[in-house]
Formats: sequence, structure tokens, C-alpha cells
Amino acid sequence: RTRMLFDRFAPSPETFQARSQHVVGVPLALSVHSIWPFYSWFFHSLGVKAVISTQIVQEGIAKQESNYCFPVEIAHGAIQDMLDKDVDYVFLPHFRDMPTLEDVHACVCPLTQGLPFYARHAFGLRDDRMLRPLVSFGRGFEASRGAFEDVAEKLGFARAEGSRAYDAGIEQYKRFLTAYKELGRKVLREVRENPDRVYIVLCGRPYNAFTRDANMGIPRKFTSQGVTVITYDMIYDPDAEIPP
Repeated sequence: RTRMLFDRFAPSPETFQARSQHVVGVPLALSVHSIWPFYSWFFHSLGVKAVISTQIVQEGIAKQESNYCFPVEIAHGAIQDMLDKDVDYVFLPHFRDMPTLEDVHACVCPLTQGLPFYARHAFGLRDDRMLRPLVSFGRGFEASRGAFEDVAEKLGFARAEGSRAYDAGIEQYKRFLTAYKELGRKVLREVRENPDRVYIVLCGRPYNAFTRDANMGIPRKFTSQGVTVITYDMIYDPDAEIPP
């Protein structure tokens, strides 16, 4: 999953053509672990360099203004890493909702939604140094187009260029989803064909259960014993073939 998100379906650095001197820092936390193909291709298509944090800095964690959950602690440490690298902008999207298989309008947790707001106070970030578009995909991908056109405009581009970059990001994100779900169907066929093999589905939020920073190596403990671990969102598909 990590290789697909951050390598296979992210743009190749060799194809990057800079059209701006600005550097955008992206803290590796929360929604980035779900929709990085979208974020990365948006900036890549604009011609703006986007870099991901590489460490969790304790100084940033110490700046929390409340007792938050572990993933939000990680976010604070990742933001500090970006500030230490002196990027021009910090990308802190207001990540509100995603598509759901249920007939309800479901939002992500308040702490995930609130990242740009409590981080602004914790780090004393000025609004002119933050990029905080609303990401609201729960009712379709068009809902957030205007917010990303605003981001493009803030970076010095025309709104039409932002719209084209948005389309590129959405296209690549859909490619990732298609390939990921196909891999899930392949895994389910493998489960059916190997009834004596042990498979474990790992459930949890992607930024918590699926990342080495947060999952404490638990999936690796299973795989070291010859057990296959499957991320739940790979197979959570109403059209998938479910083994009996």
C-alpha cells in the first residue's frame, strides 16, 4: 500500500518541470496517507515542488496545546520538520469527508478536520504561509475544485491552471484506487485458493494502522510468523468477490 501511494502512483521527480521558486512542505500525517497521489500530482502538474516531511521532531510535539491522539502528535512533529526545513508554505488541508459505502454523509474525526486550525495557533503560523484547502470528497470530486483553484492562485497561477492541475490529481488518484481495489480482488481470490493459510485483515485508520510511524510494527510481527496481513480498505469493496 505504501509503495503504491508514495511511489508507483506518485509523480516521478525526473519528470518535474519547475514553474515556480516556491517549495511546499507536506507534513506526512493524517490525510496524506490516503490521498497522496492526488496531492502530489496537483503540485507536480502546477510546477511547484512539494516535499514530504522525513522525521517527527520532538520540539513540534511539545508545542501541542492539548492532549491529542498519537496521530495528531505525529502531525505536530512532522509540521516542525517542515518548518525546520524552511519551506515557503506548509500544506495543511481541511480534510472533511470522503466517499462512504453507507447511505449517510460521514465526516472524518474532528481532530483530522481541525489540523490547520490548531496547528496555526500551536506554531504561530501566519495565514500567508499556510495552504489549507477544503478537501470534501464525500459527495463527489467536484466539491473541492474551487478550493484548489484558490491554492493555485495563492501560488501565483491562474485559476484555470489550478483547475487543470486538479483534474490531473483526481485522475491519478482514481488510477490508484482502481489498481488498489484490483489488488484486493486478487488477494481475495488467493484467500479462497489457500484455505489452510492464515490471513489477517488489519483494520484501522490509514494514518494509524497502516504506517510504521504509528502501528508500532505490529503488522511486521505477524508477517514474520508467516501470516499474510491485508489492509482492510483494499478489500472493503461491495463489488469484490467475498470468499465463503
